[in-house]
Amino acid sequence: MLHLFFILVFHTKASEINPWSGCPNDPQTRSECPTGWVKFDTNCYAFISHPFATFTAANADCLSRGALMLRIETMEEHLFVSDWLKKNVLNRSVRWYTSGSMLTSPFGEFIWSGWPPDKQTIRPSLYELWFDTPPTASDMPTWPANRDKLVYGINGVSWGWYIDTSTEARPYVCQAPTLNAKYLRPNGRTIDYGQNDTQPISRGPCFVEQPSDAWYVSGIDVDNFVQFKCIANGNPTPNYRWYRLSLVGGSSGLMHRRTLIDPLNSTTGRIAISGGNLVIHYPSSSLDSENYQCEAYNIYGSILSQTAK
Repeated sequence: MLHLFFILVFHTKASEINPWSGCPNDPQTRSECPTGWVKFDTNCYAFISHPFATFTAANADCLSRGALMLRIETMEEHLFVSDWLKKNVLNRSVRWYTSGSMLTSPFGEFIWSGWPPDKQTIRPSLYELWFDTPPTASDMPTWPANRDKLVYGINGVSWGWYIDTSTEARPYVCQAPTLNAKYLRPNGRTIDYGQNDTQPISRGPCFVEQPSDAWYVSGIDVDNFVQFKCIANGNPTPNYRWYRLSLVGGSSGLMHRRTLIDPLNSTTGRIAISGGNLVIHYPSSSLDSENYQCEAYNIYGSILSQTAK
């Protein structure tokens, strides 16, 4: 007997950094790193998404913050950076500056520029992170002179290393040891800045948890439903809406059309929304394999989550 099954894949995408990712005033977001910096291992990292800057300007800005541009020392550190980019970056066509720079002699060799000499070498164990192939001496006559920076970019699935120009304005990452945290310039202020009593502060929503990838295999999964979680914080407590996104043709090409999901108008009764959770019972590849997006809102504003398909 032939058994048919289908797989629904849910993934993240969108067009810029979500500034509310990680709620202000939540204890779990506090660390020894200043506001707006993210701690990993023994370092603090600032992911600067606005305004974009050329390599020279980005380097100067990191220095003004008390830091240097990003240097990757271990595979674990790369996984931390790539995981942050995966969760927070919505425009995935944009590449991010690091301190990685190509030498002219020996031509094609990359180092972590701006760091002390004993920390400039890129470890061979990280070479697998290259999506581009570094040039060799035979490429020198035709190689663009300003294409000499190691940048983070996505190949459609994973984040890794590309070679790109130094003159294009891009986002970038600053890095400093946690030992220097007290000298770092905060990257913004918490919502309780200047407040003595922080409990009644009113604020718009911010996401605690956004929709993540989910799989459903018909005939194998015991539960005949898929569920997507969307949890937000705010004061007053946010409400939720869910949207179905589909691609439609327009004068300028394909564009997303967002349609509000109303379970009361569902003729099949398969869709339910409870709090921030969207539940689809008996998923169908022909009916349900689209992009979905959560909106959290209160009287002070609304935010859209990353999408899932």
